[in-house]
Amino acid sequence: MTKFAPSERALRCATLRAPMFTNIENQGLYRAIPPGFLKERAKQLGLDHFPDLEILREKIAAFQDDLRILEIGVGEGRALEWLQQNFRSASIVGLEACEKQIENLPTELTSNANTQILNQDILDFEPAAPIHVALLLWSAFYEFNPEEKAELLSRVYRMLVPGGFLVIDLPREFFAEALSDKGEFQVHVYGGQQIFHHLISDEELDRLAKRLGFGSVEKRGYQTLGSVKQERALFILTKA
Repeated sequence: MTKFAPSERALRCATLRAPMFTNIENQGLYRAIPPGFLKERAKQLGLDHFPDLEILREKIAAFQDDLRILEIGVGEGRALEWLQQNFRSASIVGLEACEKQIENLPTELTSNANTQILNQDILDFEPAAPIHVALLLWSAFYEFNPEEKAELLSRVYRMLVPGGFLVIDLPREFFAEALSDKGEFQVHVYGGQQIFHHLISDEELDRLAKRLGFGSVEKRGYQTLGSVKQERALFILTKA
């Protein structure tokens, strides 16, 4: 069971009622933050050294031919840069629901002949061909409400080739501005902008994934090594 550690400030805040939010509504944060905000935050955490993706290197490389990778939520291109450098012949599709984030991506990432960047939500996306690897990194799974989580997993499952996998990256502890009464919803504030998170325990994620058809759920823990250290885990959901 994941243990979440709210800050003292969070505990002093008024308790939230379970908020109704959608992932699209959460995109308001990404439209408001200045260019470079995510890159700087990644540097603080040490994610600019790609500890999450390095864990996955051999597993991704096991697909020898015609590798097709889907990144859900490109942001400022952190993972996209690593993928292009380490899997040069792979066909990569990057989804980003916030048009502003796409506009701010470096030209060297968007001009790559093997990469397609789409201003599209995963809940509306259909790939042209089956996917080997799907990536949903840096806590983004929390930004979907419970119904959207189930729909996302169901859709990605259908996209994957047999033996293909979805990777979900989640923190082991979280500090929020406010919590719902049962702790399953949180509000975070960055640059004066709110974003809602719906938390899901390890056990709930395992049950949901297997109910929707995934054959296995593997967890690999790691720690970021930036000025802000954080315990995190990759959940690898494999299609049988």
